[in-house]
Amino acid sequence: MKMHSSFLRRLREDPVFREEVRRLVLTDELLDLPRRVDALRAEMLEEFRRVWEALRHLTERVDGLAQQVDALARQVNGLTQRVDALAQRVDALRAEMLEEFRRVWEALRHLTERVDGLAQQVQALAEAQKQTQREVGRLANIVGATVEEEAGDVAWGVFRHQGWELLEGPWAVELDGDIDVVLRVRREDRPTLYVLVEAKLRLHERDVRRWSEKLGDPAFRERLRAEGIGGPAVPYVYGVRVYKGVAEAGAELGIGVLGPEGELVAPRTLLEI
Repeated sequence: MKMHSSFLRRLREDPVFREEVRRLVLTDELLDLPRRVDALRAEMLEEFRRVWEALRHLTERVDGLAQQVDALARQVNGLTQRVDALAQRVDALRAEMLEEFRRVWEALRHLTERVDGLAQQVQALAEAQKQTQREVGRLANIVGATVEEEAGDVAWGVFRHQGWELLEGPWAVELDGDIDVVLRVRREDRPTLYVLVEAKLRLHERDVRRWSEKLGDPAFRERLRAEGIGGPAVPYVYGVRVYKGVAEAGAELGIGVLGPEGELVAPRTLLEI
């Protein structure tokens, strides 16, 4: 027992003895174990340091990404709001456009109805115009024929009172619209004459002068001869209404002037057709 106590005391008090005992009791590997543990601990601490450093960087990156995600979320939220507002505006605009199209089509329908009605009116007016033109043409023919008949009657009355005999006529001749009535008369002391009368409803001075120019045209006289009118002839103009200057122009140009009452100016020109 004393030896055990003495051994333990010496082991505690004598470091050299204690080291010697340790070498005897423990192997080199066991003796090197603390150092190896310390080295392992140091390596683990360094590794943990690197891990925590990586975790710190990763945390920073995650925080940055979180901030970016938050910013993107805000942008997406803003875009969503803008898209929603735009969709509302599009819906409102679509509704306005549909209403506007409806009004346009309604206006077009009314306009089409009006155009159709106007087309019918125009067609009716065209038919009425054609009818009016036919009536006017008929009346013009009647008036023209009446004026020609009156001109022929007045002209024959003038020559009958002067003792002339009616050989032919009066008949109507249309040459460029200039001659309306022709008579052929004779008297014992005078050669056979053609009486050429241009008849107008309204007789103006310019009509007398145009008639005089036409009578002097050789081509016009040739057309008269083609109608079988040739030889001595006297020219007259006739008007249902005779305007100022007609009598003076007739006297100047030698053309006789006739009115409803009879001869207003005697002809002084004897033509040779």
